[in-house]
Parts: sequence; C-alpha cells; structure tokens
Amino acid sequence: GIVDIVGCFAVLVTVCLHCPGIITCRQIILNETVGSLTHLPFLAASMMGALWMMYGIIVSDGSIFTVNVIGAILQSSYFLVYYKYSENVGVLQRDGGIALMFLISVAFYFFVLNSPTNENGASALGIVCNIFTVLFFASPLSTMSEVIKNKSTESMSLPLSIMSIVVAGSWLLYGGLIKDVLVQLPNAIGVLLSAAQLSLFCKYPRKRETPLHSPV
Repeated sequence: GIVDIVGCFAVLVTVCLHCPGIITCRQIILNETVGSLTHLPFLAASMMGALWMMYGIIVSDGSIFTVNVIGAILQSSYFLVYYKYSENVGVLQRDGGIALMFLISVAFYFFVLNSPTNENGASALGIVCNIFTVLFFASPLSTMSEVIKNKSTESMSLPLSIMSIVVAGSWLLYGGLIKDVLVQLPNAIGVLLSAAQLSLFCKYPRKRETPLHSPV
C-alpha cells in the first residue's frame, strides 16, 4: 500500500543522508587525524538513532525501527573511527560514556520498569525522541546566522540541504499516513528549517567562477 511505499522511500533517502559520513571518515583515515572536526554530530546522531529505534520497537513500526538501526550502526562506526584518530580520547570516553549510560537508562525505564505496550510509555519516549530530533535539526542555525552575517552560502552544502528537506518531508508524510503526531512534529520543524536553509541559497547565490581567459 501507499504507507509501505512512502515508508520504504523514507528509509532509502534517510540512509543516503547518513552516507556522507563515510567520505568524512575516509578523509580522517587518510590524514590520520580528525583535524578541526568535532565528534558531537556523530555522537548525537548515534543517540538519536538508538532512541528512535526503541520507539520503533514500542510502536511496532518496521520502517522507523529499520532506518534507525542502520543509522545508529553507521553513526556509531563513524564515532569509533573518530575515536581512533583523535587526540582527545579522554573527552570522547567521557561523552561516549554519558551517552551510553543515558541510553541504557532509557531502555531500562521503558522496557523493564514499564510495559513496552503501554501507550503512555510510547508517548513519553516519543517526546524524548522529539527533543533530540529538534535539537539535531536546529544545529545548522549557527551556520545560517554566519551565512546571513557574511552574505555568503559558501559554508553551506546545497545537496545536503536538499536531502534534508526531502528526508524530513518524507517522514512528515509517513507520520501523517500512520497518524503519529510524534513522527510528524519534529519532521515538520525539520522541513521548515531546511526550507529556511534553501531560501538562503536563493538570497545569497554562489558566485560563478570567472574564467581566466575569454574563449576565442
């Protein structure tokens, strides 16, 4: 049915959105250093994937569960690559330990202390997932403010912005089809933020490179 088609499409485009991390990790391995990159996006995405994976289990939704298992595995792998080539091992161990303890605590609360079939439990976990997702979607706001300040979109990726709105839009549609407001809400915000990013490319278009010599 239409729900399955939209769900499969949402899974596919979301996995594609996770894949650029492979290029980043390849660069880290080749350079044998993480340079000025921060570990927080990998760690935050790993946590978000794990939380939504738990939500997928509670609401028995295969699409939500599958895409977040893949996402959590990929992002955790990127974090491990970062860990291997980072000099700030202590900071990574601290942040990774806090994240792991938080996820274990959430899993223990919702799957051991409460019944996974409890609707209130599903709503509570969904709210936790929403908070993390909204914070994740809001992370480019600092970049956007820099773009407005400099009147240049050189620091932003157009393909990534397009993919972001496609991913958020597909999950917004999927959330509407399965009538789950906890899936709709963060992705509606994601669509708005992604649209705002795309509007900056229209307002501050990148200048085309001028050729050194005019064609004869």
